[in-house]
Amino acid sequence: MLRPGLLFCSLSFCLGAAAETSCGITVLPQGEGTPQVAAAARALAATNPCKLVPGFTSKSLGNVWASLLSSTRTGGRRLESPVPPGAPQGLTLPEQQMVHFDFSELVGEQLRQLRVEVDQKPLMNLANPPARIDLPIKGFSPDQTFLWTLTTGRGSYRAEFKLLPEADRKEVETRLQRLGTESLDPVSRLIYQAAIYDDADLFAQRDRTFQAVRRAANF
Repeated sequence: MLRPGLLFCSLSFCLGAAAETSCGITVLPQGEGTPQVAAAARALAATNPCKLVPGFTSKSLGNVWASLLSSTRTGGRRLESPVPPGAPQGLTLPEQQMVHFDFSELVGEQLRQLRVEVDQKPLMNLANPPARIDLPIKGFSPDQTFLWTLTTGRGSYRAEFKLLPEADRKEVETRLQRLGTESLDPVSRLIYQAAIYDDADLFAQRDRTFQAVRRAANF
């Protein structure tokens, strides 16, 4: 089951539900906020989440807005260093039976070795891995646990991930397809995509979408 979002009030804005329908979004300035964030908030306030995403209300956007404005990330097991946002962690949504690794942020550290295990059994061992890798996951199940370890010239990164169960995967894909048919400004569309991922606990995909939001809106 996908979980509902949470209501959020930040130092910059407060997103809340309309009194009865919970479909309208009210955006209230709170303290200092950048023009870019203000513009994104105004555009988001003009949308109707109940119409755009099946099962969503205005509360569904609160948690993801809080995470977007926060500097912290959720998901993954951290050892020596935080997990880079382009790497899988926690629940993961495969794309075309592949799990995508993106270590572009770490190329300056010299990527030396990438090891991937599944249920404590070796699956991949690459020396001097490329910054972007697609891992085939055909035949693996949501019950299995993947563990990857990346060694660079400056340290190590590690996280576990599992594949999203089939029923939840179909629900996420249905929501994304429905969203794709709606008319939205690019930044609001990305925020809704992030909210769909967040609602399914797909934090790695959510964080990658956050990066796209920040680039598009110049946060």
